[in-house]
Amino acid sequence: MKLELIPAAGSLKRIREIWMGLEESADVSYFLSWGWIENWISSLPDHVKPELAVFLEGNNPRLAFFIGKMTLLRTMGDFHGQRHLFKTQGWFLNTTGIPDFDRISMEYNGFLCKQDESFQLMDILNHLPDSWDEFYMPGLDMQSFPGTKALDDHSPYKTIIKDDIIVLSPFVDLAMVRERGGDYLSLLSANTRSQINRSYRLFEKTSPVRLEVAGDTLSAMDVFNELVGLHEATWTNRSREGAFSSDYLLQFHRQLIQGRFEHDEIQLLRIKCEDNTIGCLYNFVYKNNVYFYQSGINYNLDKRLKPGLVAHVEAIRHNAAEDRKIYDLLGGNSRYKMSLATHHNRLIWIRLQKPLLKFKIEDALKSLKNLLLRLRG
Repeated sequence: MKLELIPAAGSLKRIREIWMGLEESADVSYFLSWGWIENWISSLPDHVKPELAVFLEGNNPRLAFFIGKMTLLRTMGDFHGQRHLFKTQGWFLNTTGIPDFDRISMEYNGFLCKQDESFQLMDILNHLPDSWDEFYMPGLDMQSFPGTKALDDHSPYKTIIKDDIIVLSPFVDLAMVRERGGDYLSLLSANTRSQINRSYRLFEKTSPVRLEVAGDTLSAMDVFNELVGLHEATWTNRSREGAFSSDYLLQFHRQLIQGRFEHDEIQLLRIKCEDNTIGCLYNFVYKNNVYFYQSGINYNLDKRLKPGLVAHVEAIRHNAAEDRKIYDLLGGNSRYKMSLATHHNRLIWIRLQKPLLKFKIEDALKSLKNLLLRLRG
């Protein structure tokens, strides 16, 4: 095999042909679909756009992924009053390495290849140019990750797992809901069922809970705008930035909805009781799977009403009736996600480091600093 690096800026047509040719028979999530990828590339300034790395056998693409490249200035910590700095060349899998752009949150990340192909990570790394120091692979889907040889003791690379944790991605198996005649709540714990049933009883003292499904791009944008208002109000009240808090993030999603709704990849739902919006949900639909991306929940309602739970129950029932396969709540160990799920996948954020002297010095200084702190404590 040979490797070709193709700049995304100015090469969109060729990249589209390569990506869509592999995607057609690939087992990947919406985050590696052409709909998401094209929107991501077109949203970025030219100087930030990544390169496509494509592995070819003859003229036939066999594997592809994007590489974002950043020169990172690293602080090795204060040591005897001096600040030690060095630079590292960071490469980033299907992301840019720039936090302001990467807040779109890549999950179920990986390498794109046909479903009947298999590659080992070490083989991929060995074909890359030698100009990287660290390779960041965020949000990897551990189920489809191409081998773990780079993660064992025989690898030349040091493996760093972000926060030393694996993030669960809870999901609902919608076939199980259908097998129970649509009785989703019977799959949940007694405590969760009780909370949800009480919420419905309280809502329905006023009026039945109803679900509105956006049927065209115009109505989808109407739901999205209400969702953004509810979402940002919630996070502002928590003194934190929401998922749509920058012009870039907001424009990214408006562009995605406007460009991909007609491809049946975007689902926007509004859940109401009488004239009150309970909540709005923004989901992706891909290969008959549903991915819950963001919500706007009306927390001005009576706290006993559990509007977030009710909104998801309505969405899960709707998608089960639509014969979807799974309703994926995406990464996070939030209590509400775990209480609604029937199963979970696993995601991991990995950084590989080459065995370079600067990293060994950094590790030694960190160890010494931690030792000094313990002695002082």
